[in-house]
Amino acid sequence: MASIYLYMQGTEQIGILAEKSDVQEVQIVRPEAVSRVGNIYLGKVVNIETSLQAAFVDFGGGKFGFLPKKEVPEARVDGDRPLESLLTEGQRIIVQVVKDAYQQKGAQLTANITVPGIHVVYLPFGNYVAVSRKLSEEQREAWKKEGNRWVTDCEGAIIRTSSQSADKASLQAEWQQLRHQWKNIEKTAQNGPVPSSLFMEFPLSKWIRKFRPNELESIFVNQVQAANQLKKELPSHEALIHWQKQLPLSVPLDHLLESILSPKVSTTEGVELWIEQTEALTVVDVNSSTFRKGWTKEDAVFLTNKVAAIEIAKQLRLRNISGIIMIDFIKMKSTSNQQKLLHIFQTALKKDAIRTEVYGFTKLGLLEMTRKREAESLPSILGGTFRDFKTFSSETYAFLLERELLERKEEALIVDVHPQVLQFFKEKIMPNSVGQVHIAVFMKENENVNGFNIIRSGSQETINEYIAAIPSDAIDKVF
Repeated sequence: MASIYLYMQGTEQIGILAEKSDVQEVQIVRPEAVSRVGNIYLGKVVNIETSLQAAFVDFGGGKFGFLPKKEVPEARVDGDRPLESLLTEGQRIIVQVVKDAYQQKGAQLTANITVPGIHVVYLPFGNYVAVSRKLSEEQREAWKKEGNRWVTDCEGAIIRTSSQSADKASLQAEWQQLRHQWKNIEKTAQNGPVPSSLFMEFPLSKWIRKFRPNELESIFVNQVQAANQLKKELPSHEALIHWQKQLPLSVPLDHLLESILSPKVSTTEGVELWIEQTEALTVVDVNSSTFRKGWTKEDAVFLTNKVAAIEIAKQLRLRNISGIIMIDFIKMKSTSNQQKLLHIFQTALKKDAIRTEVYGFTKLGLLEMTRKREAESLPSILGGTFRDFKTFSSETYAFLLERELLERKEEALIVDVHPQVLQFFKEKIMPNSVGQVHIAVFMKENENVNGFNIIRSGSQETINEYIAAIPSDAIDKVF
């Protein structure tokens, strides 16, 4: 059983999935990188491009969204009708984002809305009931029969794999709850301004939803408002959600983030991994430093590679590394051992919900594989360069500083801050932190500090004495 820990205080939000003290996944949500995928908007058709059979919709997302004919529910009923007979310019329309805007392209939209639950994805205009192929044929037939009994009008649903552990009553209750949620969205849209947002959930809710309630022990949230909001968004997980100001995670957050950024991983068995990301691919090198157990050389190599394979599968998931991945295991002469290692590695990868493909060993003895790219890797999000060595980016340091200030209990403190970190902090974080930081904070620019360093803390009187001894223009009171 695993627990989820949510850091919701501050500008940056972080979600951590851990089995006891063993962290499996980390999600980082920053304001500038929040995805709109899944959000539902009331928009207006501003142009119908007949040559493309697509409409451009103002949904409040900056650039107009792109809505192709196949994503309009009426086009499913009669595919021969042209789009201009289905939509008119100026028409109000409820749309959902299926792909975020990228570079010069606007977001891709659909009017075939989906309202996701834990076991059911409700389709207001679906006209069909589908069941996960991962269920047995008997289960699929049973759920499909039940689903078709519950359908009204043109609605439909997709019954997920998680329904395997659900009973009929809970599945039907979730279906009805999602239907009610959709009716409320429609009601809001009737008189709402255009464009406007109709449905937008915490980005971390989407991540939590992929875990079934019976897979989780608890969900700890360090902000009471966020905990209450999550209970509304995830009613199936409500009993698991607890507000706890100090999250009971045994690993300090800054240490965890440092370990994810580090290219070096050392296991307790003495196996060492070096993980290097380039623009084209990721390379993992396996070394053995102190791993000796009196085995023959071939057996010792196999045992080292076995430990490495399990750790690599864990690190790929933890760091969210995707794309082409090449692994340089310690060379093995036995093809039988190579096949055993492949099986161990593929079994370890099954814990990862993201699709992976393992292609086997190349002629040079490298294991090649791919992992589906769904988001930026964590080292890419966290990393930057300070004075020619890789460390946290100025943005990451600024978010760490905000989190530190929110947790401090002293009356006042003084922080040495690198100018780049200070600039980002003032521009992007301070506007959100006003009223949340309850201590006096003074900051002093220092080009020689890595990120930031708290140099004095204590009573206001102690801090005042220190400030009086240095030039007044060298220090800035920010809170």
